[in-house]
Amino acid sequence: MNGHSVPLLVMAGVSEASEPERMVSLARHAITLDLVDRALTVPALRPIVVATNSATLAGELAGRPVIVDHDNPGSRFTLAV
Repeated sequence: MNGHSVPLLVMAGVSEASEPERMVSLARHAITLDLVDRALTVPALRPIVVATNSATLAGELAGRPVIVDHDNPGSRFTLAV
């Protein structure tokens, strides 16, 4: 990070305990990917950090130049600093 950039932190925890929660999680997943892709076009937003407990989302972010803070599924969703 330099004096001309601002870090972006996205917290995208998911829960799939019920069908409505699964549907909301899928929407959050799509929104997070869209947000990250848009943020990557803004050079002043660096670094981009995504904290998630979703293995699927972490996998989809693997090819992007972002830092993924991945919590294990089933564990409490936290941000490791």
